[in-house]
Amino acid sequence: MSGLFAVVSAAIFAASKDLCSKALTSRITPTLSAIYSFLFALPFYLFALLVLSFFNISIFDLNREFYFYVLLRALSDMAAEWCRMFAVQFGDVSLVIAFISLTPLFLLFLSPLITGDLPTLEGALGVAIITLGVFILAGNKLTFTTHKKGILFGLAAAFFFSLNACFDRLATVHAHPFVSGFWMTLAAGIILIGISRTGTRSVFSPRLPLVLLFSRGIFEFLFMSSKLWALQFFQAPYVVALTKVSLILVILGGGIFFREQHIKRRLLGGLIIILGSITIIFQG
Repeated sequence: MSGLFAVVSAAIFAASKDLCSKALTSRITPTLSAIYSFLFALPFYLFALLVLSFFNISIFDLNREFYFYVLLRALSDMAAEWCRMFAVQFGDVSLVIAFISLTPLFLLFLSPLITGDLPTLEGALGVAIITLGVFILAGNKLTFTTHKKGILFGLAAAFFFSLNACFDRLATVHAHPFVSGFWMTLAAGIILIGISRTGTRSVFSPRLPLVLLFSRGIFEFLFMSSKLWALQFFQAPYVVALTKVSLILVILGGGIFFREQHIKRRLLGGLIIILGSITIIFQG
């Protein structure tokens, strides 16, 4: 039950985070949005680490293997978040998030190679159903034409997020989920600032939408922590697949807050994705 609760929580926080990201597209550039997704989550991680220190949970005394996985994860997460922010910039959030939902498809091939987790037949069937739901949600060829950039960035994000899930699972073997999340988030933010040619004046501009950024920061922290907790109970492909239930909330939010179209069809695709998730829940 603890693992399932963690997965459901991660789905809710993921949807909230994605809707905040869409709201920010008219306020800041995609690159800055990606940087802030890491930086504004750090204060919440620091608070969690302070609490952990009272329980004598190690924060710095970790082995080299853990830091190696943190570095790999930071690189993949940096790329994933950058692609995600460009995806929501160029396409409807209820559409591009569906293509990011194809992460489990990539994990079918990457997870056995990286973590050694072999998917079951039922799990593979669930991922196939999720993939079908994504294409039903996307609709006709016109959708692919008008949202081409957003879809391509969404697919790229799905690939990098699949790498994230593998490195997350390996890192949580060596450290508490909050500790793993803190180091991964800090490293990704620093690396992205370093290679994006974004000066500190731009990053720390006084005219920032702070309420929206801090809201997304806490959702990022809660999502990451819940997902890492769930990875202690389930294999990476199944955690990623189950959290895609958040898509229904994103579709509804896209229609309500951003007046996006084709909501009924996208809800149908989203429900099929949930069916795939249920198949995964009941896999042996």
